[in-house]
Amino acid sequence: MSPLAIGTAVFPTLSELAAQHRRVELRATMRKALGAILFVNVPAAIGLILLARPLSGLAFGSQNARAVAYALKFYALGLAGHSALEVAARTFYAQQDTRTPLMVAAGSMLVAVTASLV
Repeated sequence: MSPLAIGTAVFPTLSELAAQHRRVELRATMRKALGAILFVNVPAAIGLILLARPLSGLAFGSQNARAVAYALKFYALGLAGHSALEVAARTFYAQQDTRTPLMVAAGSMLVAVTASLV
């Protein structure tokens, strides 16, 4: 169950509800879509964190496996949030708000660049 597929499938419904100013149903639809995404991605992230070392050890030597496992754990921490972003952004787009997702993306990029430098 891909976040992109869920975001694409739910977008027409979100747009229709936003156009009709049915905010309660819009929030409920968004919650259901986010719930479906998180239902899959949170356990996947936990699995990646717990199995990062054994999985990376299958493909890499000892020293490289440690580095790959370390990177994989941090990737896994962001997996659920990144997956939820697809539905959250489309909810803003459905309400004709393109500025909020742009600002969030810009802030996210600044955080990523800063973390990379650290």
